[in-house]
Amino acid sequence: MALHPAYRLALAIHDHLQQRRSYIRTIDLPEAAWLKCQSMQRQIRCALANNWQLAAERLDRDCRVQLESLLEQIRQLVDESVIASQKAGPTAHDIYEEITSLESEFEDVSWCLRQGTLTVTTSEVVLENIGLGRFQIELDWRSCTGFPCFRVIALDPNPADCREEVTHPHVENESLCMGDARLPIRYALEQGRFADFFLIVNNILQTYNSGSPYVALEDWHGVRCSDCGDSVNSEDRYTCEKCEDYVCDSCCRRCESCDSNFCSECVTRCEACDEDVCYYCQQSCSSCESTFCPRCLKENVCDNCEQNSNEEDADGRASNDTISCKCSGVIPQHSQPQVHANCLEQAAVLS
Repeated sequence: MALHPAYRLALAIHDHLQQRRSYIRTIDLPEAAWLKCQSMQRQIRCALANNWQLAAERLDRDCRVQLESLLEQIRQLVDESVIASQKAGPTAHDIYEEITSLESEFEDVSWCLRQGTLTVTTSEVVLENIGLGRFQIELDWRSCTGFPCFRVIALDPNPADCREEVTHPHVENESLCMGDARLPIRYALEQGRFADFFLIVNNILQTYNSGSPYVALEDWHGVRCSDCGDSVNSEDRYTCEKCEDYVCDSCCRRCESCDSNFCSECVTRCEACDEDVCYYCQQSCSSCESTFCPRCLKENVCDNCEQNSNEEDADGRASNDTISCKCSGVIPQHSQPQVHANCLEQAAVLS
């Protein structure tokens, strides 16, 4: 009598699990504890070499405590290894019942022995009135030793506007963010509880965790404006050329010098013309160090500083063109009188 297709799949999975269980499992040795013991021994030798007896005794006590901890970790690893080697895996009949139970939970259940896949199709996923369509959960049961070993494929994709690779708040590039369910999923696969595995993944797809989405549902058909916080769709948003944040049309600031879009944090106002100038185009006056756009600076000097400099130069030239006279005040230099002396030791007279 021909075997039921699901039972042939169960036999194949059972044989694979048995072969995998026959492999010698590797364990993580307590290297950190061992290195700490070695470090303490080096400190003890150093203390003894310097005749620091009290320090050596204290280190010796601490080292004994650390060695006991290391020994306990080794005993625990031995116990876990023995239990793992003695634990019986699921029978072929157990796996068969797991597979057949899936048919009552999901719209469609399929498998491919050649590719080593077992696939279920979920019902339509709707989260906060956003339809995300159906998903296929495809398990590669031959790769259960490599984790994760499954894909979440959108059959009726409705991806986020800002990231096409995100088809679900917790699915990116067909990879599921498992969060706290990571260990339950892993244990279910290691123990051959495939029905539990698919149900756990399906439950994640049917719920929304606002604390750790790839894209938040409120931003699914738009993104948050970094300035005002309002949601803006893909057609009306702008990207800041510096920080790459999204801004809405009302908050977008355009640099008049380079004609590029920026958010409010990445532009400032020119001190002279009061126009927006971006982080890349803004320049400082070499004299007053205020911020200006390139058009309002001449040789790195603003108009006000240049005008003040010209006035100072003019005042300096005016002061050089005059002399002082005790009798008549200031006399223009071009009308300076001729001075003559009649003879030696006589007073000079003006002519």
